Amino acid sequence: MENQPKKRRRVERGRSKNGCLTCVTKRVKCDEKRPDCARCVRLGLECLWVREQVSLASRRRGLGPIKERGSWEPPPIVPKGQEPEPSPELQLSTPSEDGVQLPETLEADNSLNVSHDDGTDDTAVIQFSQDDGVLSADNASVIEGLALPEDVNSLAIPEFDQSNFNHTLILFPTPSFNLLSILPSYSFTHPPSAAPSIGSNDVQAMTFHSTILASMKSTRRASLSSHSIFLNFAVQNPMALHFLLAFSHSELAIHHGFSHKPPMESQLHFQQGSALFNQALVNLTPTDHVTMMLSFLYLYMFWMRRDPFDVARLGELSCSALAYVTMFSLDEMCAGSQAGSESSTLARILTYIYDRDVFCGFFGCGEKFAGYVNEKHETRERIWQLSRMPVLAEHVPDTGQRRIVNVYFSLITIQYEINQYSQSSGRMPGKWLEMKRKLDKIREEHSWLFILSQQSTPNPPLMALVTVTILHALIIYLYRSRDSAFGETPVPPEVETALTDLVAVAYHTITIGPVQLLERFQWALLIAGIETHDPIHRDWISASISDPVIKSIYDHVLAAKGMSDTVSMETINHMMEKVHQDAKEPSLQGTDTVAMDSLSLEDEKKLVRKIDLRLMPLLIISYGLQYLDKTSLAYSAILGLREDLHLVGQQFSWASSVFYIGYLVASYPISLGFVKFPLGKYLSVLMFIWGVILTLHSVANSFASLMVLRFLLGVFESAISPGFSLITGMWYTPHEHVSRHSFWFAGNASASMVGAMIAYGILGYTGPIKQWKMLFLIFGLITIAWSVLTFFLLPDSPSTARFLSTSEREFASLRPKKFQRTTQTKKWDRDQFIETMKDVKAWWFFIFSFVICVPNGGTTSFSTIVIKSFGYDEHQTILMGLPASAFQLTTVILVAVFTTYVRKSRHIALVLTYIMAIAGILMIKLLPNAEKLARLAGFWLIMAVAPAFPLMLSLSASNIAGFTKKSTVMAMIFLGYCAGNLSGPQFFISTEAPHYHTAYTTILACFAITIALVVVMYFYLAWENSRRDNEQGEKRDPEESRRVDLGADGTLLDVDETDMQNRNFRYILSAGLYRFIVTLVRERHPPYLSAKVSICGEFLAL
Repeated sequence: MENQPKKRRRVERGRSKNGCLTCVTKRVKCDEKRPDCARCVRLGLECLWVREQVSLASRRRGLGPIKERGSWEPPPIVPKGQEPEPSPELQLSTPSEDGVQLPETLEADNSLNVSHDDGTDDTAVIQFSQDDGVLSADNASVIEGLALPEDVNSLAIPEFDQSNFNHTLILFPTPSFNLLSILPSYSFTHPPSAAPSIGSNDVQAMTFHSTILASMKSTRRASLSSHSIFLNFAVQNPMALHFLLAFSHSELAIHHGFSHKPPMESQLHFQQGSALFNQALVNLTPTDHVTMMLSFLYLYMFWMRRDPFDVARLGELSCSALAYVTMFSLDEMCAGSQAGSESSTLARILTYIYDRDVFCGFFGCGEKFAGYVNEKHETRERIWQLSRMPVLAEHVPDTGQRRIVNVYFSLITIQYEINQYSQSSGRMPGKWLEMKRKLDKIREEHSWLFILSQQSTPNPPLMALVTVTILHALIIYLYRSRDSAFGETPVPPEVETALTDLVAVAYHTITIGPVQLLERFQWALLIAGIETHDPIHRDWISASISDPVIKSIYDHVLAAKGMSDTVSMETINHMMEKVHQDAKEPSLQGTDTVAMDSLSLEDEKKLVRKIDLRLMPLLIISYGLQYLDKTSLAYSAILGLREDLHLVGQQFSWASSVFYIGYLVASYPISLGFVKFPLGKYLSVLMFIWGVILTLHSVANSFASLMVLRFLLGVFESAISPGFSLITGMWYTPHEHVSRHSFWFAGNASASMVGAMIAYGILGYTGPIKQWKMLFLIFGLITIAWSVLTFFLLPDSPSTARFLSTSEREFASLRPKKFQRTTQTKKWDRDQFIETMKDVKAWWFFIFSFVICVPNGGTTSFSTIVIKSFGYDEHQTILMGLPASAFQLTTVILVAVFTTYVRKSRHIALVLTYIMAIAGILMIKLLPNAEKLARLAGFWLIMAVAPAFPLMLSLSASNIAGFTKKSTVMAMIFLGYCAGNLSGPQFFISTEAPHYHTAYTTILACFAITIALVVVMYFYLAWENSRRDNEQGEKRDPEESRRVDLGADGTLLDVDETDMQNRNFRYILSAGLYRFIVTLVRERHPPYLSAKVSICGEFLAL
């Protein structure tokens, strides 16, 4: 006994985590016996196993589902059980040059590879004989059991009667149907416009439907899908068979890349089916309810595949299906009947129609039928139970499949509720939480479904993957349905998690089976695509959406997101209505860009006038207020600020310069808000903040406090110029840029005049508050009040402008795109940035901006001091500043008019204004002090350079292309702007007062350098244009070279090319005045004068 080894003590271990899926889900112990554990055998449960998790080290060696898979392409569309290679394609003959392909031109060896229904790997080949109505011997085994009529093609109409297509068939014309008297006209029975024939016959269409199409529109094999069941009923009735063939011919054309319009064969069957449909209702003997509801279902499937999505016809179809069901109480009939072949099929058809009606509800159409079914909860549940009853013994699904389908049906109901919630205008308290609880309950009660969808699960059911994908999409849809927009930041954690899981499961789903025609899976991809900000995911989703209608909607939604990269459900619904309206109107057919080009010139002028009347006053006054706030320091200098704050030496100059230090530091971080926030609201909030800061200037009591406030004022005013330039580019074409930039820039001069009058009035103020403090209080409070007004009046973008109609918003959004090949994107293009750093033009804009802003920085801050130095007192100084502001305003307006009516004259305008400014600075510098009025006139002439900055901005907008390059050049321009304005006040040395020789000499040098820079840039651009003309062997007009025909090539909407990459690009020069003078002379003067004036024109052009 002593030698016996001691018994090992039994170690109590926890329940295994590696058991079967059924036991793990229930959290019970599993004996881990494969393939069926003892517990599942004892309880009669389905024993599911998942593959063991791959080690972390192995997983790290792999790649994520989408990242770094740039060469991935969606798998080809093949039937269930068939190898992806070779790809199954029906080899149709190529259409002839006239676009019409007759059936007899079909080649004899056309074939279609399909799988056997028994799931074997052997492949049968369906041979299509030249005889349209005869099946070859090889086809008999494939379509065995399909009760086709003796002569399928006898249903086709041999001749095309165009006259019948102009007659809209009237559905339910009998007065006894009282319910139908309130319904709209039934345009869905009117055949759509047809495309040329693709050369297919009815046998090919039927075979395609029963093998390829039935497989692609179901998660089960073709022989077990509901579409195969429906087919067996459809072939027994000519009406349903006509609609089936109309749908099948259309799908066959789409499958092989033909037009989205139904081919001639499809239209002929549609017309004949509509006639029989109408006849059955007129005779009031629709006893075959399965056939009638099948016809409704095929009509749904037919119209859901039309591009654009026909909202009106699908809505009328939903009303008609509801009318028929309620008239014959089909729902009650199904709910009260026993399980059988016909009753189960009818229940299944009703469920399919409900599914498609809810699907259409997301796009703002239909849901009349779905709403009726949803109100009768018990009846609906009974119909669903009956629809899942097997029609034949071999159709009996396993337990897991039934559980998955139950979850799927529950998600359909939740989507209907979300649709109603998102499209309702009234308050629905508690509804959002109720729907969220339902989704959370499904996730909790069916956690096994998410384990099945993991990539580690071997051979997961395709239906499980599709259902999980839809669930994640519904979570995103719920959060973005009403109170927030798709893509809006910050992203809720639930949305971020659902989006990540959706993309991963969707990728896994596509790699397993063909799901390209499952509408709801395609809808889930649509939701992910409009929510994500990841360009890799967005590109993959765009390539994976194979449904042409959903792909078209996806492209329209991405375009509607605009620069804010957000889009609300309300915008999506408006967009769907607009696309449908454009498709209905002959003048607006095709794409949105065609609609844009079809607008008459007079209507476009009216629209531009309407935009001007709303935008220009807001921009002019806002820009004037920022100039007034910025230059308020100059007025305060003669109202006692320097004396009260004890500013000595260069302290006043630094108080002026520190504003631009804040401007420079904040330019980049402030500009990030242009992308993240609505533009109009964002600028209004910044205006409110700088108004508060300007008001706080009145409590400054030292040089340090003044410096801090001036720095903060520069920080928040740094957004105004780039923001207004962005608004101008968003609303106007390049030809309109100069005038609109000049108009809102003219707010400087207008505000200067108003500010001078306010300062003059304050001079007579003798109250307890210091005069300079009163000035800051008045300017600051006016800015605060105006910012509140602009918050509600300044639109964020053309697509959200409330003062425009829906069609006007669409036109206003697309109008500027006709003349550019630059697409707004959040992606930073490194190559464009490097090109900018190497481009001479970019550095020219930086130097030019710096040189023109050095005088501006000095004259803006020291304007009152300079005028006072001529020998005027405080009252006279302010009054003498009014003519300077008036001359500045006049110059800006004249230059705007000149550059608008004389094409390509911006270089000329710059040279002429700076010649006047040079004359003015020479008068100040060289005339004796006694000639104070003449020196004052010279100061007024200096104001002629006011249009230089908007002209420079317009030149940049016109001669720089590429979004990243434009952004970089704009940053360089404002860097030079800040540096110049920062340096300008430092040349006004206090020890040189009142003559300021250094400052006047610097200003004169800057004016001369500016003219030299303009001439150099002109010759450089002329040389570059000439070089490109020689390369291409043709001379191109600079303005026409950037005109984009969006209607001919919609892909140009996404083009983002720089001016260096696009060799068709030509730079805008100043040859317009020469052409203008020559044309004028030739029309009004004798020929011998043309040569003389031409010489003058050449001189001005240079």
